[in-house]
Amino acid sequence: MKRILPILLLIVAACTPKIPPPGEQPPPPAQPSPAAAIVNEALAMAREGKYPEAVLRMREAIEADGGFAEAYARLGILYRRLGRLEDARASLAEALEITPKNSEYLYAMGATLFDLGDYGRAERSFRESWSLDGRLPALFSLGETLHRRGKRSQAAEVWREYLRRDEDSVWGREAARRLDELASEDARLGR
Repeated sequence: MKRILPILLLIVAACTPKIPPPGEQPPPPAQPSPAAAIVNEALAMAREGKYPEAVLRMREAIEADGGFAEAYARLGILYRRLGRLEDARASLAEALEITPKNSEYLYAMGATLFDLGDYGRAERSFRESWSLDGRLPALFSLGETLHRRGKRSQAAEVWREYLRRDEDSVWGREAARRLDELASEDARLGR
């Protein structure tokens, strides 16, 4: 019991909110950075389909704060939507330079590399994205990338894993369809 009490006190102390001494005001809540506000405006423009305007605003956010990874990532996603794949890749690379272990940025990079036909690097991005938080789109995309690379057995393994996690969604049914296609091809080729 003597050992447990100090540990419990540390836990309680760590979880207790810090109250300022009498007469002092608590600090004001953190305000979003100017860059974050600009990113939000750009995202609102993109939701309205105003992609060129959103790109310009996203560039302004980067000018306001060149270390704001979210601005680079969102700019990359906008570029991808506009078909400017090399610009998308460059912007996403900047975001990942700032925040290398961001699953969403890695997924967006994987999708961009896939669209560019760079399946080897797309595979690595999707694998890393999946390993960070287990989001299913990264797993499905990994299966498609492996299939494009001719790694049929690995693709089938990934799609089976997808089905174990989500068999009833549209993407689960698509994974099942892809597995059926692989089995039909194997049967036709006598594998």
